[in-house]
Amino acid sequence: MKSNQVFRTIDLFAGPGGLAEGFSTSVGPAEFKIDLSVEMDPGAFATLRLRSFYRNLDSKGRQDYFDFANGEIPLEEVRRRHSVSWKQAEVETAMLELGKPIDNEKLDRHLDELLEDDADNFVVIGGPPCQAYSLAGRSRNAGIADYSAEKDSRHFLFREYIRILEKLRPKAFVMENVKGILSSSVSGGRIFELVRRDLASAAGRDSYRLFSLSPNPEKSGYVLRAEEHGVPQARHRVIILGLRQDIAANLDDEKIRLTKAMEEVSVKDAIGDLPKLRSGLSREEEGFERWQEAVAGAFIIAADAAPDGSGLRKRLWQHHKAVLRRKEMTRTSQTYGVTRPSEYAIALRDGRLVRPPNHETRGHMISDLARYAFCSTFAELKGRAPSSKDFPGALAPDHKSWNSGKFADRFKVQVWDSPSSTVTSHISKDGHYFIHPDPTQCRSLTVREAARLQSFPDDYIFLGNRTSQYVQVGNAVPPLLARQIAVVLGQLLSGNLEQASAA
Repeated sequence: MKSNQVFRTIDLFAGPGGLAEGFSTSVGPAEFKIDLSVEMDPGAFATLRLRSFYRNLDSKGRQDYFDFANGEIPLEEVRRRHSVSWKQAEVETAMLELGKPIDNEKLDRHLDELLEDDADNFVVIGGPPCQAYSLAGRSRNAGIADYSAEKDSRHFLFREYIRILEKLRPKAFVMENVKGILSSSVSGGRIFELVRRDLASAAGRDSYRLFSLSPNPEKSGYVLRAEEHGVPQARHRVIILGLRQDIAANLDDEKIRLTKAMEEVSVKDAIGDLPKLRSGLSREEEGFERWQEAVAGAFIIAADAAPDGSGLRKRLWQHHKAVLRRKEMTRTSQTYGVTRPSEYAIALRDGRLVRPPNHETRGHMISDLARYAFCSTFAELKGRAPSSKDFPGALAPDHKSWNSGKFADRFKVQVWDSPSSTVTSHISKDGHYFIHPDPTQCRSLTVREAARLQSFPDDYIFLGNRTSQYVQVGNAVPPLLARQIAVVLGQLLSGNLEQASAA
C-alpha cells in the first residue's frame, strides 16, 4: 500500500465537523479526504458546509474567505466569486436525518455514486446523537411522563451507523460517544454491549476487530481523556476504532495506542491571548457606563457577603476599583491584543485574521453578576471553583435543591492554570457552568473561547444563531484529538504499525 494513499472518508452525525477537521488536516503516510459529511441540524450543517467550502478554496479563495472573516465582504460575495468550490461543498455535505426513510434513500443514492468510483477505499467516522446515552439526558428522560427507552429512537440511531458500515464495508471506522453509553441499558441489556456486537459483525460475522486507543485500556477501556492528549479540557469520551478483519488480522492490540502529551494545556494557554470583553446586561440599558456601574456594584455585594479572614473581601474590593478604572470595553471581538500567545494558541491563530471570529459576549442578569464576581475571585485565590458550600448565604440562588448536593457547581468558573471542565451543549443555556476566570470581565465564555477549549482553529467559523453555535461547539469532537486518531489510523492502514504505536 502506497504511503500517500488517499482514503475516502464519510462523516456521519457530523455536527459542525470536529472529527472531519482533524482527519482532513492530519499529516502522515495516509490522507483522509472528506467525501461526504451528513448532519441534520440546520445550524451545524451551515457550519459544516462552510468548512467544506474552505477546504476546497485555492489561495486566492482563502484570502477572500479571510476578508469575510474580518468583516470586509459578505459570505455571499465569496460564494459568488468561487462558485465552483461552493458547488463542490454542496456535493460533499448533506443535511439529512438518518433513520428517516426519505433521507435514507437520498443518502443511499449518494453513497451508490461514490461506490461506483472506488468500492474498497472507505473510512467511516462519526457517532450517533448522545442525548439518550448521556447521564444528563437519562436524568431528563426520567422526568418525562410515560417515557420508554425502548421507544426512544435516539437509543437506536447507532443502527443507522451500522447500516452504512454494512453498505460500504469500509476498511476502518471511528465511532465516538459519551461515557454514559457504557452504563445505559434498554430492557435490562447494556446498550454498549449491543453496540460492540453490532459493530464487530457490521459486514458479516466477526467482520471487524474493535480496538481501544487509550494509553491505558486496562483502566480506561475505550475511554479517551482529551486532556491527556493536549486538549485544554477534561473531556472523556468513548472512542471505538474498528478495522476490517483482513486488515487487522495480525495487528497487536498493545501497539495501537495514542501517546500521552508531555504536559497538560491550561485554560490560560487556550484563551489568555484573546481580546478582553465585557458582558451585556439582560433586560437592561446597553452601554459601557451602565455595565461598569452594575459590575462595580456586584463586587461590592460580593465583598459584603464574603466571609471574614478569607482574603476574598480584600480582593473583591480590589477588583471593584479595577472595574471603575476600566476604559471603554466592548462586547464584540476586537483585534488580537498584545498578550503573548502560548504555543497552543499560536497553532490555532492565523496571521490573516484581524480579530477572532465568534468572539462576542452574551448578556447576564444583574442578579448573577455578584455570583460571577465571587466565583472568579474565589478561583483566583483558591485555585479551584467554589462549590455550593463555599457560597455565602447572601449570594446563594433561590433554588430548593441548592444545598442538596445535586447542584454543587451550579455556578462554575474555569480556572486559569488547569484544563477546563467538559464543554457541553449546556453552555448554550446560561453560561453559569462556564464563567470566565478573569474577574474584571465578569461574564461567561464566548463561542470562540469555548471553541479554543475544543481545539478548533480561529479560522473555523460557526454559523447559525449564538445559541446554536454554543450547542455545536459543545457537541463536537476536539479536532486536535481527532487529528491524533487519524495519524494512528493512517499509519495502521499504510502498514507502519511501529509508527502507529509511537504517534
